[in-house]
Amino acid sequence: MSAALSIRIAAESDIDALVPIAESREADRQFLVDRFAYLDGHRGNIWILLRADEEFVGWGILHTQTDPHYNYPELEDLYIRLDCRNRSYGTFLVARIEEVARKRGLKGISLGVNPDDNPDARRFYERLGYRHDGGEKRLDGIYGEYEDWTIGMEKKL
Repeated sequence: MSAALSIRIAAESDIDALVPIAESREADRQFLVDRFAYLDGHRGNIWILLRADEEFVGWGILHTQTDPHYNYPELEDLYIRLDCRNRSYGTFLVARIEEVARKRGLKGISLGVNPDDNPDARRFYERLGYRHDGGEKRLDGIYGEYEDWTIGMEKKL
């Protein structure tokens, strides 16, 4: 990791700077606008941005309320720009999100991962101490023709 990494809470004024990240995951500016509107309307959601030097390279969303599908509040939508992967940026971001969660009094974090279509993500979270919560796969969302079947993973803080 040679870049200076830092995190901060997202603001609506960041949308234009985040467009390149959204586009690298086949989303667009409207995705960001909709995401901010959703998060703004639901109390306790924290969109945390990762910067490498002065450039945004990723994000994660921490929900501070417990999701009915999980034992703990959820870490959702962790994403590191493709050209910035395998540089420990994701590890850094998850560690900072866990710090934010601890400071807010959370006892653990849950998340969903598709073990079949995204085995790298599952291995990444397992390396960071997250374990399958024992539940069965559930349909997390339908995106066009794609059904995202996930398992829950969790980590006590």
